Amino acid sequence: MKIIIDTNILIDFSRRKKETFWSELVTLAKKDGHELILPSAAVFEFLAGNEMNNPSNREKAENLLSDVIIIDLDKKIAQKAADLFREYQAEIGVIDYFLAATAMVFDGELATLNTKHFKIFKNLRLFNLKTISNT
Repeated sequence: MKIIIDTNILIDFSRRKKETFWSELVTLAKKDGHELILPSAAVFEFLAGNEMNNPSNREKAENLLSDVIIIDLDKKIAQKAADLFREYQAEIGVIDYFLAATAMVFDGELATLNTKHFKIFKNLRLFNLKTISNT
């Protein structure tokens, strides 16, 4: 399965001193052969935060990014995101449209801590984060 990672999962992990489910998600993906995918626009969103001015945080971020497949936004994803934007015109960030479009184009599931932003999209499958604690 392809699991598209919302930036908020990485941000949540990088800001906490204790473990979040990120490590368990990576372990699950490796064990079961899932692909963890992050669009390049989400990489921008993750690295743009002020906390990345700290070299220690930047190193931690680079380590997190080594566990995902980073994909460039191509024409197909951009067109799907534009279609979603025109159809829903929801007040969510542009990168959220790219995340949803990427999950749809790759026939994957979106892992997010903010399901409220994504429940509006029919045909978007959300990864059930509760399954991580059950494995």
